[in-house]
Amino acid sequence: MVSGLSMAAGTALALGDAARAGAAAAAVIARTPEILFLLGVAATLFGLAPRAVPLTWAVLALGVVVRFWGADLPGWARGLSPFDHIPRLPVEDFRLAPLVMLTALAAGLLLIGLYGFRSRDLKGT
Repeated sequence: MVSGLSMAAGTALALGDAARAGAAAAAVIARTPEILFLLGVAATLFGLAPRAVPLTWAVLALGVVVRFWGADLPGWARGLSPFDHIPRLPVEDFRLAPLVMLTALAAGLLLIGLYGFRSRDLKGT
């Protein structure tokens, strides 16, 4: 949120047009499901296989590679990245469906992780 508001304020000041501040803020806020998805992956791994939590970095790395160097990849390969489905505002048109689906997937992963964590037999010493 702070990043979105800062970008909006900077855009409004740099362009001298407060009307564009909303688009800048929306562009940053639209990326929130990606963060929630990564948290869901980490929670699931922590709940089911705690030693595998560093694999969350592999999901992030895949997203970064596809985002910055995947323009020449075929569509199915780009589709493997959960981050490629979010519209790149303000360049692309806003689409609600990918945001909702990625947020729902993140919530599902979080619930799986919570269930896995609560199901573990943790014993204190």
